[in-house]
Amino acid sequence: MRIGSILRTSLFRDTSRLLSANVLAQAVALLIYPLLTRLFSTDDFGLFNLFLTIGGILALFATAQYEYAVPLPRSHRQAAWCVHSALPWLCIVLALCVLALPFADGVASLFDAPRLADVLWLMPFYVAGLSLWALMRFWLVRQRRFDRVSTYQVDQSLLNAGMKVGSGYVHFGLGLVYASVIAPLLSLAITMARLPRRMLAPLFSVERRGVRYAMRRYRNFPFFSLPKSLIGNLAGNLPLLVMSPAFGLSTVGLLGMALTLSFSPINIICVSLSQVFYQRTSLLVQQRRPAAYICRQYVIWAAAVALPCFAALYFVLPWLCGWLLGSEWTEVGHYIRVMLPWLFMVLIDNAINFIPDIFDRQRGSLVFVVACVALQVVALFVGVALGSPILTVGLFFSIAAVTILVKLFWYRSILKRYERSL
Repeated sequence: MRIGSILRTSLFRDTSRLLSANVLAQAVALLIYPLLTRLFSTDDFGLFNLFLTIGGILALFATAQYEYAVPLPRSHRQAAWCVHSALPWLCIVLALCVLALPFADGVASLFDAPRLADVLWLMPFYVAGLSLWALMRFWLVRQRRFDRVSTYQVDQSLLNAGMKVGSGYVHFGLGLVYASVIAPLLSLAITMARLPRRMLAPLFSVERRGVRYAMRRYRNFPFFSLPKSLIGNLAGNLPLLVMSPAFGLSTVGLLGMALTLSFSPINIICVSLSQVFYQRTSLLVQQRRPAAYICRQYVIWAAAVALPCFAALYFVLPWLCGWLLGSEWTEVGHYIRVMLPWLFMVLIDNAINFIPDIFDRQRGSLVFVVACVALQVVALFVGVALGSPILTVGLFFSIAAVTILVKLFWYRSILKRYERSL
């Protein structure tokens, strides 16, 4: 396909719309980090990353992954049933968060982070914001309202950045956490207020029989996708959870900054691509048309762009992080260095990891995640036993990179089997 033809496709327009907004949002978030690292301590960032890690795990339970089913039904009415299927899970998780508040000191002591007790009361609000946006995001993707998805990202980034900087100037160390809770909720409210009433109408009509049907029809999402995502999320954040009591909050702050500067930009790009690719690929499969070419073209282009960039970054990362964040943050560059192979594989995988969901292969995806995590846990505790944070991170993410490579070959076999059946 010629470049001019590609530029005129709706796939390119939708992708570029989301990417441009998300790149802007990510740029705002990253540009303030040189200021934030001079306003907040490494311990403040350690607490911030620990809170977000725990909240992110709880948010997975709060939707049971039913948001990924929203683009799949043929009618908007049935898609609304998928949204409603997640709401009981959300209520249960929020209730458990509230019931756990009297035990905040005990939870904080598990991670050797006493200050965590001061912000755990914010957890129900953080989980609610993440979960409701996850459901609304896929509803908007189904409606092809990528402009509203983009607007949310920009609003959330600007509000988050402003609150964090303001908190830093008044020396409020917990401001990183407060901003991360308040900004998503405000952005969600703004996005909902801007939507036409007819677009939200199906969501306000609850049909119990329809919800029961959706729970049965898409039961693979809570049964297999939820454990897969939970284990994957836990695995990705396990270094932060384990290294907090082993090496202290300061080390967690450094590693969290490394993940923020490296994984977060890649992930937000992949999320944008995945939303568009998921909608387009599921539509092609519904119509019994070939779909592999979308994934194949993405892998080729991503590899051609990313490999030279990553190779150049390897040589300048420690100096770049020290110059950007301050001399006490130079170690961040060494962490990112050992994570580069994994980051490259994440760039490839996260944009197309919906393939098992479309073809009801969640069980196989769960097997991959469990095998990867088992190996990663061993690597993590070997590194901790040797007393080396950098070795711990290197072993952990190297195993993850190899597992993703194997998984990509599995995606390829799924798509080839589907196209042979046409």
